[in-house]
Amino acid sequence: MGDALCEITIHRPNYGSWFLGQSVVQDGATCVATPVDPLFILLPALEKAAGRGYCDSEAIVEGLGPLALAVPALRRAKFDAVCETKTAGDLSFYLLNKTKAMLWLEGKVAATKEGLKQQRAWANAGPDGDDSLTAYAVGLLGEYLSESWLAALRERLGVEPPPVNVGGLDYAAMEYGVAGTEPEAKKPKAQANPKELAKLKAAEARQATKAAKLAKEAAGMRKLSGFFTVKPSQ
Repeated sequence: MGDALCEITIHRPNYGSWFLGQSVVQDGATCVATPVDPLFILLPALEKAAGRGYCDSEAIVEGLGPLALAVPALRRAKFDAVCETKTAGDLSFYLLNKTKAMLWLEGKVAATKEGLKQQRAWANAGPDGDDSLTAYAVGLLGEYLSESWLAALRERLGVEPPPVNVGGLDYAAMEYGVAGTEPEAKKPKAQANPKELAKLKAAEARQATKAAKLAKEAAGMRKLSGFFTVKPSQ
């Protein structure tokens, strides 16, 4: 991968070792390096730099702190994919264009969906499953986006945000049309079928178990974007 920017995921089982030739390595961890588009890391810096007008790549990257300057992939990012560009001699200057940035993010969602379709779980997803696939792809990319960018992307693609109480009943959503608004007048509820209620509770229990498992696996993991933070204005 050369000097590409990568996210490293480490899986370390409780019991496991590696056999290398005639030796045994006690640490049985597995590391997976996944290339990451540097623009995901640079979006916060580009937003900050936009207040100063057009800036060169060095000034933009410097806004992420001294560590960022040591990562060549950040300076070689394809700024023109999300920015307006001006040139002066051999120098290029960039200004964040949110319309271009949203189109770039849409392309990332489309590429992520294509990748997901290669997996068995999504291989047979028909037209009815496309909305779920889009929501899942947006959720994956949301790991690398700020809340404002994620909200804008969801709105553009018509993806509803996940319920506040993941893994259980979202009573707020049931009682309130929108968080923070007054509840609608309560209407008489139709008598529910006991069998249907049992199925619903079983599905909720499975979802809660799955969410708890994912949360446990993610505990202690640090996002790639956490290594680069926009410096506060002086």
